[in-house]
Amino acid sequence: IIMSGLKRSKMLNRYRTHPGLNERMPNYDVKMGFGLHAGWAIEGAIGSDYKIDASYLSPNVNMASRLEAATKQFRTPLLLSRNFVDLMSKSATSMVRQIDCVTVKGSNEPMGLYTFDTDLTAVESEPQSLTLNSPAEKEENTVNDILTYSHHDYTDEFKENPDITKVHNATPEFLQKFGEAFQAYIDGDWGKSRDMINSIINERVDSNGEPVRDGPSETLLEVMGRTNFQAPKDWAGYRALTEK
Repeated sequence: IIMSGLKRSKMLNRYRTHPGLNERMPNYDVKMGFGLHAGWAIEGAIGSDYKIDASYLSPNVNMASRLEAATKQFRTPLLLSRNFVDLMSKSATSMVRQIDCVTVKGSNEPMGLYTFDTDLTAVESEPQSLTLNSPAEKEENTVNDILTYSHHDYTDEFKENPDITKVHNATPEFLQKFGEAFQAYIDGDWGKSRDMINSIINERVDSNGEPVRDGPSETLLEVMGRTNFQAPKDWAGYRALTEK
């Protein structure tokens, strides 16, 4: 929903089409990654007499931060922990897929990583020409900048909210095939997993019908390729997530 809002933002669309920005950074765009985790945390004021900020302290906060950083490694804007997925509804859970099982620094407990596949080309955004905004124009952009569907009443938001239904671009068939390939990865049959992933890596399509190369599949191929698609002798169905 947040990513759809960013795509529709009038202000950000003005920057996307700014000739100066595109000259220095071709195809300039604003993108965000999100790490979603659930757990306890301590809220408190941290700082000194000169500056105090409200902050949250917990290993779970650190975990969410690590997941956000790992979105780049998995080439997906959303990473969800197993802790978070366990709290989701059955309807929502059916739309996510597990893409790895890892341990992170400071913990020896394996944790499943999941993603929700998105295609932001499905979100309509009106091109805007950038101007040096007057104060009145800035105020107008701030008030009316982002359209949201979140204030509606839904029986099942994951099935009815346009910001979710339009951008989700993984079919049940793809999710099933990837799940079988992922299970082969977990079982240590990396040759089988490689072949299955290669057969579906371009199966997802965007709103224009163009193939989308699957980022999490690419990451798994890279991981398995480091040992020539042979699982390590001590493989236990998970790996250490050492990259940031």
